[in-house]
Amino acid sequence: MNSRPRLSDRFAAAGMCAGHPNQVTPEGLRNLPFFLFMGGADDAYHRNTVVREFSAKMDALQADDAEGYWHRLTVYPGLPHNMQGREAEMIPRMTPLRRALWPRRVVWKQNNEVVHTRLYWLAREGADVKPGEIFCGAR
Repeated sequence: MNSRPRLSDRFAAAGMCAGHPNQVTPEGLRNLPFFLFMGGADDAYHRNTVVREFSAKMDALQADDAEGYWHRLTVYPGLPHNMQGREAEMIPRMTPLRRALWPRRVVWKQNNEVVHTRLYWLAREGADVKPGEIFCGAR
C-alpha cells in the first residue's frame, strides 16, 4: 500500500482487503473513497487491530473535513485472513464511483521514502518537496 496514497489522484476508489497499512497514514486519501475489509480473526501482524486504528484515523480526518475522507470499514466477525470471498461486496460499491478530476480541496502528503512532484493539477519541484510533508491546496 505504500504507493497508493501518493497516487490517490489516479483512481476513483481503492480498497484494502486483509492488508496492513504499515507506516502509511491516511491524510493523502482525502478525495479517494477507501474501503477496508478484514476478517475479525485475522490477527497475524495485528491486522484486525491495525485496520480499526487506520479507520479511526480516517474517522477523525472526516470529522474535521466533512467533504473528504469517505471510507467504509467492514470487519467480518470470526473470519480469518481468507474472508471467504465476502470482500467482493466492494465491487458493486466501487463500480459507480468516478474519479474526482478537479476536487475543490486537495491534501497532498509526501511519502517518507519517495517524493512526487505532481498531484492533480499541482506541481512542486526540487528542494521545495520534502519527505513526509503535507501540503493543502484549494482551487
